[in-house]
Amino acid sequence: MVKCSICGKEYKNIQPLSKHITSYHNLDKRLYYDKYMKRPNEGICLICNGPTNFYGMDRGYNTYCCRRCQVIAQSNFSKVNHLDQWKTKHQIIDDFEKLNNCTHIAKLIDLYGRDWQRLNIPIIHVSKMYQYVDNKYLDTIKSFKYTPISGRSHKEKNILKSINYNGKIIENTKTVISPLELDLYFPDLKLAVEYNGTWHHSLEAGTVKDYHLRKSIMCRNKCIRLIHIYEFEDFNIQIYKLNSLLNGIDLYNEKDFNKNNFGKIPKPVLIHTSERNYHVYGAGKLL
Repeated sequence: MVKCSICGKEYKNIQPLSKHITSYHNLDKRLYYDKYMKRPNEGICLICNGPTNFYGMDRGYNTYCCRRCQVIAQSNFSKVNHLDQWKTKHQIIDDFEKLNNCTHIAKLIDLYGRDWQRLNIPIIHVSKMYQYVDNKYLDTIKSFKYTPISGRSHKEKNILKSINYNGKIIENTKTVISPLELDLYFPDLKLAVEYNGTWHHSLEAGTVKDYHLRKSIMCRNKCIRLIHIYEFEDFNIQIYKLNSLLNGIDLYNEKDFNKNNFGKIPKPVLIHTSERNYHVYGAGKLL
């Protein structure tokens, strides 16, 4: 939400606010921006100190007054030792992600292509000013799109809502088989549940072949039974079996290491290849 600094009326984003400024207050967008939104040294070229162009309330002023100054700035930047004196854009993005617990959309595109939009996670628009170590402005980066990381996926929340269990449940813990995480852990039953999304747990997303098997073995070494629930499995059937187990009836195949990690240790096996060629390896075969 953005608020008009004159009358206090709120809008969802900068576009309707911009129309409000010109039509309701009869004020030029640039004059409003200069009075209420302009940052120190904005509108002044970083190279020659000349005035820069105003692009609108959503973009503000350009960093450089002309193409020549922009080329000079890029040339100067390439000559500097990034590791010693400068903070690279990638480092800035990494720091921002850690601070705000989010993932940059560019990384999601690298992993999933256009399919990242099917992840159904909200988007935050962030405006940020980054600086050099000598206190000169590097660039004004506006409207970066970030996707916040929620502690649990939508399906994980559905699992919690669907199970019938009144005992203690620990969510998203890294203390049991550190440094790896368990989605759900039932300490009284020595039972853990992992929900494995196809995209996030595929080779294409960077998951190694023995990832699920390794988790199962680490839980086994602590006498914890680990139940893997994969996204491509029938969710209702898996919830029914999990609820049965929580009530003392084991309906899982005892030879399926994905559901019972106390049997013979198998090798990681390719258990799913979707129509989009996402390859998921499980803790042995699904039985």
